[in-house]
Amino acid sequence: MVEISQAIAVMPADADPVELQLLTQQAHDEAVHFRMVKEVIEHITGAPVDVEAAIAKEAAKPTAKGAGLLAKYEAENDPVALAAYQLVAEGRAEAVWDQMAECIEDEFISKSYAKIARDEGFHSKIGARKLEQLVTDADIAAKVETLVAAMRKDLYEISCKNTVAADAGKALVADAYGW
Repeated sequence: MVEISQAIAVMPADADPVELQLLTQQAHDEAVHFRMVKEVIEHITGAPVDVEAAIAKEAAKPTAKGAGLLAKYEAENDPVALAAYQLVAEGRAEAVWDQMAECIEDEFISKSYAKIARDEGFHSKIGARKLEQLVTDADIAAKVETLVAAMRKDLYEISCKNTVAADAGKALVADAYGW
Protein backbone atom coordinates (compact mmCIF):
# COMPACT_ATOMS: atom_id res chain seq x y z
CA MET A 1 0.00 0.00 0.00
CA VAL A 2 2.76 2.43 0.96
CA GLU A 3 4.90 1.74 -2.10
CA ILE A 4 1.94 1.98 -4.48
CA SER A 5 0.80 5.22 -2.86
CA GLN A 6 4.29 6.68 -3.16
CA ALA A 7 4.40 5.73 -6.85
CA ILE A 8 1.01 7.36 -7.40
CA ALA A 9 2.16 10.54 -5.64
CA VAL A 10 5.03 11.05 -8.10
CA MET A 11 3.15 10.16 -11.29
CA PRO A 12 3.29 12.94 -13.87
CA ALA A 13 0.29 15.18 -14.43
CA ASP A 14 -0.24 13.62 -17.86
CA ALA A 15 -0.30 10.06 -16.52
CA ASP A 16 -2.80 7.66 -18.05
CA PRO A 17 -5.96 8.36 -16.02
CA VAL A 18 -7.07 4.73 -16.26
CA GLU A 19 -3.72 3.53 -14.89
CA LEU A 20 -3.94 6.13 -12.13
CA GLN A 21 -7.44 4.97 -11.22
CA LEU A 22 -6.39 1.30 -11.20
CA LEU A 23 -3.37 1.95 -9.00
CA THR A 24 -5.36 4.08 -6.55
CA GLN A 25 -7.90 1.25 -6.36
CA GLN A 26 -5.08 -1.18 -5.62
CA ALA A 27 -3.71 1.07 -2.87
CA HIS A 28 -7.20 1.29 -1.38
CA ASP A 29 -7.63 -2.48 -1.61
CA GLU A 30 -4.31 -3.04 0.18
CA ALA A 31 -5.44 -0.74 2.99
CA VAL A 32 -8.67 -2.73 3.28
CA HIS A 33 -6.66 -5.98 3.33
CA PHE A 34 -4.52 -4.61 6.15
CA ARG A 35 -7.68 -3.93 8.17
CA MET A 36 -9.17 -7.31 7.31
CA VAL A 37 -6.08 -9.24 8.38
CA LYS A 38 -5.99 -7.24 11.62
CA GLU A 39 -9.64 -8.18 12.21
CA VAL A 40 -8.93 -11.85 11.47
CA ILE A 41 -6.08 -11.88 13.98
CA GLU A 42 -8.31 -10.24 16.58
CA HIS A 43 -11.06 -12.74 15.74
CA ILE A 44 -8.66 -15.64 16.31
CA THR A 45 -6.97 -14.29 19.43
CA GLY A 46 -9.94 -12.49 20.95
CA ALA A 47 -7.69 -9.53 21.76
CA PRO A 48 -6.78 -6.24 20.09
CA VAL A 49 -3.65 -6.25 17.94
CA ASP A 50 -0.80 -3.89 18.74
CA VAL A 51 -0.17 -3.05 15.08
CA GLU A 52 3.12 -1.24 15.63
CA ALA A 53 4.54 -4.15 17.63
CA ALA A 54 3.23 -6.71 15.13
CA ILE A 55 4.84 -4.89 12.20
CA ALA A 56 8.14 -4.58 14.06
CA LYS A 57 8.04 -8.29 14.96
CA GLU A 58 7.35 -9.26 11.34
CA ALA A 59 10.09 -6.96 10.03
CA ALA A 60 12.58 -8.55 12.43
CA LYS A 61 11.85 -12.09 11.24
CA PRO A 62 14.55 -13.57 9.04
CA THR A 63 11.97 -14.71 6.52
CA ALA A 64 12.18 -14.13 2.82
CA LYS A 65 9.80 -11.55 1.44
CA GLY A 66 8.51 -11.45 -2.13
CA ALA A 67 8.81 -7.68 -2.28
CA GLY A 68 12.58 -8.13 -2.00
CA LEU A 69 12.46 -9.33 -5.58
CA LEU A 70 11.66 -5.80 -6.73
CA ALA A 71 15.27 -4.85 -5.98
CA LYS A 72 16.66 -8.06 -7.48
CA TYR A 73 14.95 -7.34 -10.80
CA GLU A 74 15.56 -3.57 -10.52
CA ALA A 75 11.82 -3.14 -10.93
CA GLU A 76 11.86 0.29 -9.30
CA ASN A 77 13.57 1.58 -12.46
CA ASP A 78 12.21 -0.84 -15.04
CA PRO A 79 8.50 -0.58 -15.88
CA VAL A 80 8.56 -3.93 -17.71
CA ALA A 81 10.01 -5.73 -14.68
CA LEU A 82 7.56 -3.96 -12.36
CA ALA A 83 4.56 -4.94 -14.49
CA ALA A 84 5.81 -8.53 -14.75
CA TYR A 85 6.27 -8.66 -10.98
CA GLN A 86 2.77 -7.30 -10.43
CA LEU A 87 1.32 -9.92 -12.79
CA VAL A 88 3.18 -12.82 -11.18
CA ALA A 89 3.23 -11.80 -7.51
CA GLU A 90 -0.37 -10.65 -7.35
CA GLY A 91 -1.51 -13.73 -9.28
CA ARG A 92 0.38 -15.89 -6.79
CA ALA A 93 -1.23 -13.97 -3.94
CA GLU A 94 -4.65 -14.62 -5.42
CA ALA A 95 -3.96 -18.36 -5.52
CA VAL A 96 -2.59 -18.46 -1.96
CA TRP A 97 -5.42 -16.44 -0.40
CA ASP A 98 -7.97 -18.48 -2.35
CA GLN A 99 -6.51 -21.74 -1.07
CA MET A 100 -6.51 -20.44 2.49
CA ALA A 101 -10.15 -19.33 2.11
CA GLU A 102 -11.14 -22.80 0.92
CA CYS A 103 -9.27 -24.59 3.73
CA ILE A 104 -10.71 -22.64 6.66
CA GLU A 105 -14.05 -23.59 8.18
CA ASP A 106 -14.49 -20.35 10.10
CA GLU A 107 -16.90 -18.33 7.90
CA PHE A 108 -15.56 -14.91 8.97
CA ILE A 109 -12.00 -15.84 8.12
CA SER A 110 -12.93 -17.68 4.94
CA LYS A 111 -14.97 -14.75 3.58
CA SER A 112 -12.19 -12.30 4.46
CA TYR A 113 -9.57 -14.38 2.68
CA ALA A 114 -11.82 -14.93 -0.35
CA LYS A 115 -12.30 -11.15 -0.68
CA ILE A 116 -8.55 -10.61 -0.51
CA ALA A 117 -8.06 -13.32 -3.15
CA ARG A 118 -10.50 -11.63 -5.55
CA ASP A 119 -8.75 -8.30 -5.12
CA GLU A 120 -5.32 -9.82 -5.69
CA GLY A 121 -6.59 -11.29 -8.96
CA PHE A 122 -7.70 -7.80 -9.98
CA HIS A 123 -4.24 -6.44 -9.08
CA SER A 124 -2.61 -9.11 -11.24
CA LYS A 125 -4.73 -7.92 -14.16
CA ILE A 126 -3.35 -4.40 -13.66
CA GLY A 127 0.13 -5.83 -14.30
CA ALA A 128 -1.14 -7.72 -17.35
CA ARG A 129 -2.72 -4.52 -18.71
CA LYS A 130 0.55 -2.63 -18.27
CA LEU A 131 2.49 -5.41 -19.99
CA GLU A 132 0.11 -5.23 -22.96
CA GLN A 133 1.09 -1.58 -23.30
CA LEU A 134 4.82 -2.12 -22.79
CA VAL A 135 5.47 -5.22 -24.90
CA THR A 136 5.94 -3.60 -28.27
CA ASP A 137 8.42 -5.99 -29.88
CA ALA A 138 9.87 -9.50 -29.76
CA ASP A 139 12.83 -8.47 -27.60
CA ILE A 140 10.61 -7.06 -24.87
CA ALA A 141 8.34 -10.12 -25.09
CA ALA A 142 11.37 -12.40 -24.64
CA LYS A 143 12.50 -10.31 -21.66
CA VAL A 144 9.05 -10.67 -20.05
CA GLU A 145 9.04 -14.44 -20.57
CA THR A 146 12.48 -14.70 -18.94
CA LEU A 147 11.45 -12.45 -16.05
CA VAL A 148 8.18 -14.29 -15.43
CA ALA A 149 9.89 -17.68 -15.36
CA ALA A 150 12.54 -16.43 -12.93
CA MET A 151 10.01 -14.62 -10.71
CA ARG A 152 7.78 -17.69 -10.46
CA LYS A 153 10.74 -19.76 -9.33
CA ASP A 154 11.94 -17.11 -6.88
CA LEU A 155 8.47 -16.73 -5.36
CA TYR A 156 8.14 -20.51 -5.03
CA GLU A 157 11.50 -20.68 -3.26
CA ILE A 158 10.42 -17.87 -0.93
CA SER A 159 7.28 -19.85 -0.08
CA CYS A 160 9.39 -22.93 0.63
CA LYS A 161 11.69 -20.96 2.92
CA ASN A 162 8.73 -19.68 4.92
CA THR A 163 6.76 -22.91 5.19
CA VAL A 164 7.23 -26.63 5.41
CA ALA A 165 7.43 -27.85 1.83
CA ALA A 166 5.70 -31.15 1.10
CA ASP A 167 7.30 -33.62 -1.29
CA ALA A 168 4.01 -33.97 -3.20
CA GLY A 169 3.90 -30.21 -3.67
CA LYS A 170 7.48 -30.14 -4.91
CA ALA A 171 6.62 -32.88 -7.40
CA LEU A 172 3.62 -30.91 -8.72
CA VAL A 173 5.73 -27.81 -9.19
CA ALA A 174 8.53 -29.78 -10.85
CA ASP A 175 6.00 -31.28 -13.29
CA ALA A 176 4.36 -27.92 -14.01
CA TYR A 177 7.52 -25.88 -14.51
CA GLY A 178 10.23 -28.42 -15.25
CA TRP A 179 12.35 -27.44 -12.25
